Amino acid sequence: MNNIYKNVRFGGTALAVLLTASIAALGQGNNQPSGQASGTGTSNVVVTNSPAQPVPVKDQDNPARQPFQWQNSGTIAAGSDRVDFTIQVPAGKRLVIEQLSGAASVNNSVGTVPRFLIASFSGGIASGYAPGAYVGNDGMSPRVYASQQLRMYADPGTNVSVEVQRSSDNVGGYSGTVSFTVSVTGYLVNIP
Repeated sequence: MNNIYKNVRFGGTALAVLLTASIAALGQGNNQPSGQASGTGTSNVVVTNSPAQPVPVKDQDNPARQPFQWQNSGTIAAGSDRVDFTIQVPAGKRLVIEQLSGAASVNNSVGTVPRFLIASFSGGIASGYAPGAYVGNDGMSPRVYASQQLRMYADPGTNVSVEVQRSSDNVGGYSGTVSFTVSVTGYLVNIP
């Protein structure tokens, strides 16, 4: 029995020495992979990707957004006060309109002011308007620009109406022409 006691006692001493050495190694960071901090409870993350294999990136916040852009150009003829366009929203999608922009030149008319309007329907309610800003003459023609940041919605299967209008001239008529370009930007979202 005396022998067994000595063997156990020797084994216990060896175990204690082994544990003490392991704890010391942990405290010195000897068991940490390269590039990691030791003993602080934090570690550095190292990511190395070559330009040929970049880190994949995905828009987690808005994966359903589908870019939308529409543009049209034309002329408001003499004697007319507007030109209308229709944008049909696809079935199963909602259109979120973020920007209405336009540029117009007035030709051979004094006092005429162009303006850009947009109307959409969401929940059966129509809304929208974008004021133009006079920026001066482009050669002999007054030039008007509009750029309006919006947040409008159009339900699936509805029509968005875009109008380019003009005021009457200085004698109450619609003389001359108005040349324009108008654009709408935003995104579509799938509606289940």
